[in-house]
Amino acid sequence: MDAPRHFFAVSADKERWVYLDGKEIRWGIPRYAQVGDLVIMYRRSPASEIRDPWKIVGPFDEDKEWGFGAGMEIITRLNNPVTFTALKNDVTTRNLGVVRKRFQGKTDITNDWGHLYTKIVHLNPKAKAKLREYHID
Repeated sequence: MDAPRHFFAVSADKERWVYLDGKEIRWGIPRYAQVGDLVIMYRRSPASEIRDPWKIVGPFDEDKEWGFGAGMEIITRLNNPVTFTALKNDVTTRNLGVVRKRFQGKTDITNDWGHLYTKIVHLNPKAKAKLREYHID
């Protein structure tokens, strides 16, 4: 039996956005992340939005400057990013821990993924097919 998937939110300051333009990146993630887990990249101010869901593919490594990380591949680019304002103003997402903490650091959002998934595909119907393997019933 496969290990259950985890879902993470990881923030990116504007100075590092340039690294998000490619199809593959290496990024800092929680130590217990596994191949196949999903990471939504939260682009911090001035954008304050989610527009990059990534799949962890490995390899995993430790870097003195950036800490524990792994290789990731882009799943899709969201044409309609999910803004912090939209999350904060939505009754179904405003009280999620990651929203209350303003997407600080690397956060396990596994328990909240259903709400975020719904918001993402509502704003980006074409992303639903690309995120199919990450849909939770």
